[in-house]
Amino acid sequence: MKKIIAVFIGQDGSCGYTHGERYTLDLISYKDNSLSIECDNVMASFCEYQSIFAFLNNWKEVSLHV
Repeated sequence: MKKIIAVFIGQDGSCGYTHGERYTLDLISYKDNSLSIECDNVMASFCEYQSIFAFLNNWKEVSLHV
């Protein structure tokens, strides 16, 4: 699991996220190249993506949280 920071650019309300907001996320990657994210501060925030490309369609300004 990695902690990242990213800005949500997907549809407002999708997985509980607000378009244009910056979030600190827990990112989990799987052997089949899929991944999931979750944010402690957002209810129902768990989202699964089939690939990193699908994730990047909904998020921008992605960086590691230090």
